[in-house]
Amino acid sequence: MSERNASSEASTGLLVSLKQMVATLLALGETRLQLFSTELEEELARISSLLLLACVGLFFLGLGVIFAAFFIVIIYWDSNRLLAVGLLAAFFIIAAALTAAALGKQLRARPPFFAASIDELRKDHQHLGKQQ
Repeated sequence: MSERNASSEASTGLLVSLKQMVATLLALGETRLQLFSTELEEELARISSLLLLACVGLFFLGLGVIFAAFFIVIIYWDSNRLLAVGLLAAFFIIAAALTAAALGKQLRARPPFFAASIDELRKDHQHLGKQQ
């Protein structure tokens, strides 16, 4: 009879351990999902803020460039209007190329998406690998 009690206690203990392990894994998954969600919200807020500022800045920069170009063309209208227009066009093309290069550099230099989530998952994987 004591064998039955020991066997039922072992199976009960095993079920309790299994339930605790599943609960721990679920809590771990929930924490990682919350971290992922928080990172996603932060990234979306940052991107939308940057886009808004970029649009406003580009609008005013465009107005300034247009008026500056008109001003220069009007100044040189009588003497060298074609030279003035050509030089302004070359300047704008060079500025656009430099801007595109800077944008490409920024895009390549950004950190990977969800870096903190990936780090935490790697730590979890390493920790679980050590326990086995």
